[in-house]
Amino acid sequence: MSIRRLFPVILISFVAILAVAATPDPDMWWHLRTGEYIVQNGLPRADVFSFTVPGTPWLTHEWLTEVLMWSVYRAAGFDGLALVFAAVVITAFWVSYLACEGRPYVACLVVSLAALVAFGSFGVRAQMFNLLFLALFVLLIERFKDQSAIARAAGNKVSVRALWLLPALTVVWANCHSGFMLGVALLLAHAIGEGLQAWLGVPHGRGLDLRGIRTLGLTAAGCLAAALLNPHGIGLFSYSYETLGARYVANGWVIEWASPSFHDITGWPFAGMLALGALAWAFSPKRAAVTDVLIFVGTAAAGLYSARHVSLFAIAAAPIICRTLVHGVEGSSFHSELTGATPEPATTPLRRALYATVAAGMIVLAIVHGHYNLRLFDRAIGEKFPVAAVDFIEREGMAEQRVYNNYGWGGYLIWRGIPVFIDGRADVYGDEFIRTFVKAHFGQEDWRKPLDEYGVEYALVLRDSRLRTLLLATSEWREVYRDHLASVLVRAP
Repeated sequence: MSIRRLFPVILISFVAILAVAATPDPDMWWHLRTGEYIVQNGLPRADVFSFTVPGTPWLTHEWLTEVLMWSVYRAAGFDGLALVFAAVVITAFWVSYLACEGRPYVACLVVSLAALVAFGSFGVRAQMFNLLFLALFVLLIERFKDQSAIARAAGNKVSVRALWLLPALTVVWANCHSGFMLGVALLLAHAIGEGLQAWLGVPHGRGLDLRGIRTLGLTAAGCLAAALLNPHGIGLFSYSYETLGARYVANGWVIEWASPSFHDITGWPFAGMLALGALAWAFSPKRAAVTDVLIFVGTAAAGLYSARHVSLFAIAAAPIICRTLVHGVEGSSFHSELTGATPEPATTPLRRALYATVAAGMIVLAIVHGHYNLRLFDRAIGEKFPVAAVDFIEREGMAEQRVYNNYGWGGYLIWRGIPVFIDGRADVYGDEFIRTFVKAHFGQEDWRKPLDEYGVEYALVLRDSRLRTLLLATSEWREVYRDHLASVLVRAP
């Protein structure tokens, strides 16, 4: 074991520690039930889980991920599900590491920071596949540009084999999540950036010629065509656009679509990575490539607009920051060491034993921490979701009655087979219905109207919620169940 081999082990162990989710995602439940429905009945084309918007068109853009989730759950339970998605995250950041210059030292440090930036989004979530596929796109495009620079310097023909995989990856990505447009956007950003670089007449060591730019553009077109190989056809393209333009997104009702908060410690790694990128450019003797600026600024702006996009910035920006840092010390005594160009010096048996001990310690720590988080995962189900309250509802024969439920619990109710008022599929319910739901949730004017309009027979809400207080203040409702988390109220006879 050498110091250069130790750094990647530490990186993978660190990402593994972060990646095993300790808390179930609220949407995990309806994703699982959707996967089961698809396996048994085929793709649903309309809502089948609510009593408020039944038959509303539903585009299941994550259908392949949902089938995978259900299959893994059937085979290995919640533990297996958490470990599979942790493996997706670990693979994504390992691929990101391979796309970075300055391996192992600079790359390990920057990718570790990137993992911290993305940590808040980790979990059993379909979005994890966006991280993996985006990292693969970044790696293959970077390899293409590196190989193009080497081929041009040697007077050889540029090979496009590094890009052949991208349309095939897009087919899988488009069936796992509608975020496949990220890959197309990345290709176009490279093509536009390289075109502007050539138009401005600014030389750059990794710049592409006209043929290379055209190849990127054609690959982007090929990826768009490949994305049509999904059950929804061209409808998947409009879905992505409509989701970004929805008001529940713009107004921040769905928390992860709101801007990140730098007042909270969870936002500090994002601020640190933004600052590191800016400082690396500020002190670099080389002018920044137009492509790098487009990608860094574009993904940073997306992350500042919505916390959901911060993890995508982490994946896209890590290779750019590494490249800028390495080029910033070009010509110094550090450069060859940071890039691994110098032969690794011989180490003593004692140092090799020390490095091996540290590596083994990190691996054991990752395993122990993962096992601990899996135990927390099981415990969190009872602490975060109304398990006991739903048991009471089923015992009392209320499961088929109409419920007004907390937004974050809708997925769990679907898992338990209860028709819901609302759940995490905000795109299915739409802006108008969500405004109706919020009216009751926050006790706004005419807060009774949604309950009466949809014939709600009982309410399942947080025990400290404003709606519970309002309901108890009237003579129309009475509380029949309460625990540390939830309250069940029914209309008084």
